[in-house]
Amino acid sequence: MKIVEIEWVDSNHAPGWTEIEETALFINSLSLKAKTVGYLFAEDDEQVSVVQSVAWKYKEDGAPSSVDGVMTIPKAAIIKRRVLK
Repeated sequence: MKIVEIEWVDSNHAPGWTEIEETALFINSLSLKAKTVGYLFAEDDEQVSVVQSVAWKYKEDGAPSSVDGVMTIPKAAIIKRRVLK
């Protein structure tokens, strides 16, 4: 599995009712960029999935037997992506 770093734009939600002025300050003060590093697990036309950990247990073909920490990111949210060594 390739190790990848993906920079992406996250979504945000303000909880509860807020005054308009407070809401404007809230949304203008946020940094919504995020980075995820992990093993490339799956990809299709709409999304990329990476996992934080892989385990090999009694697999003769060399394929991982289990994974942990799956993060799926919509491709529309991806800013940059690169393969790490």
